[in-house]
Amino acid sequence: MHCADYPTNRAHFNYDFSSLYNTILAKDNIFIKGEFMQKKRTSYLSLLVFIVTLSITACSNSTTISKEESQTITTSSPEIDKEDIVTTEESNTEEELKTEEGTFAYENNLIEFDITSTSLRDDGKWLSIITKSKGENKSPQLSWTPVENATCYGIYMFDTSAGNWLHWIAKDVTETELEMGVEIENSKYVGPYPPGGTHTYEITIFAFKASPDSYPGTFDSSNSNLDTIISKLDTSNGVSGNIIAISVLSGTYKSGDIVE
Repeated sequence: MHCADYPTNRAHFNYDFSSLYNTILAKDNIFIKGEFMQKKRTSYLSLLVFIVTLSITACSNSTTISKEESQTITTSSPEIDKEDIVTTEESNTEEELKTEEGTFAYENNLIEFDITSTSLRDDGKWLSIITKSKGENKSPQLSWTPVENATCYGIYMFDTSAGNWLHWIAKDVTETELEMGVEIENSKYVGPYPPGGTHTYEITIFAFKASPDSYPGTFDSSNSNLDTIISKLDTSNGVSGNIIAISVLSGTYKSGDIVE
């Protein structure tokens, strides 16, 4: 009798017990009466109780082993899962590092050059004259070191305190010195007009091997992705690697200030 067959219902148990008893009597062809029959019944009952006890014990041991095996399997599974998770996280981290290195790799090889401006005071403040709000809305004076092998330059001026608000874009500049308020073909300028507080204005000059395929950026508006702008400027005739050098000149202007 297997554990799965062992009766759990009391009525069922009594029925099986009687059936087993009658089967044993019939099999041995025992036909007895009175006291002698009673003694035989007692003997067979003892034998049956012994068999049932052995069955219950076996089932109990089997159940205990099954529970222990189940606990062992349950305990070991999370350990495997944790190892898989750690491996995945390490793999993602390596991929992120590779992506970051790829994004900034070209900048590490660029030539450096100096930019100066008489429109920027020694204390880092832009003169009011270049502003739209309190000045004459003139583009800043700029001078920079010529970059070897550069055929032209591009100029961008961003308000980095206002989502990279684009105030100045000058295309295909061939000079390395610009007077204040100079008019350049294919250029647009609007001076700082911060609504309040102190804003930072950065002028970035790009030195190109050739004229870029495009000068991206939304003028007099915010520009959320500077990486896209740089990527497009770095392409000429469909070939990347057009940027030779980048240099930045930064200063601040506070709304309402008069800076001379």
